[in-house]
Amino acid sequence: MSDSLRRMIEPSAAKISAAAETWSPTNAPGEKIDLQKILSDVKDLMEQGQYEDALQRHLWYFNHALEYDEGQTGVRLPFALSQWAELGRRYPKVKQALLETRDRDTQQLATGQGYANLFADVQAINRELQDEDATYALFKIIREKDPQLAGQCCFWVESLLVAKGKYQWCYDYMGDPQLRFETIHSQYEMQLASQKRMADGLALATAG
Repeated sequence: MSDSLRRMIEPSAAKISAAAETWSPTNAPGEKIDLQKILSDVKDLMEQGQYEDALQRHLWYFNHALEYDEGQTGVRLPFALSQWAELGRRYPKVKQALLETRDRDTQQLATGQGYANLFADVQAINRELQDEDATYALFKIIREKDPQLAGQCCFWVESLLVAKGKYQWCYDYMGDPQLRFETIHSQYEMQLASQKRMADGLALATAG
């Protein structure tokens, strides 16, 4: 196991977490949470220099969006990461929060408590951090401990495995080609639909 991955999965000394949630939306009973408005509010708060408030909304959105809209599976984080990156250039605490979030989820996966969509989140964060070696090291651990989960995660790291020369690993998890094509196509259609909903919502919020 690499030193960087060990640091991610081993418990660290108690300290104030940059990724601690201190905000949640307040809605009237029965009122639906407006996820697009939360992302729109992030942009407004950034423009006003209220960076901690913007970060808190990002943290809540990352941790809870799927509880309200399962259609955002696999797309909520990549869609929001551009805002995370922009906010991080203005407010250094954001990168630390992103690192802590990545390390928390990496630990969960490496200790056998994770699932494919959580791996997708870690992979997306590592790509943003330009640390794809950490994704590869994590996949290697998952492959050794839980081959079934590795098969579910392989979709997210195929290009990385090819770059590492691990062609056999890709072949091992390829499965039925027709089923794989249908799965990829279905996921792609879901991502497009979710991205369109989010973009339309942000456009409406901005126009308002």
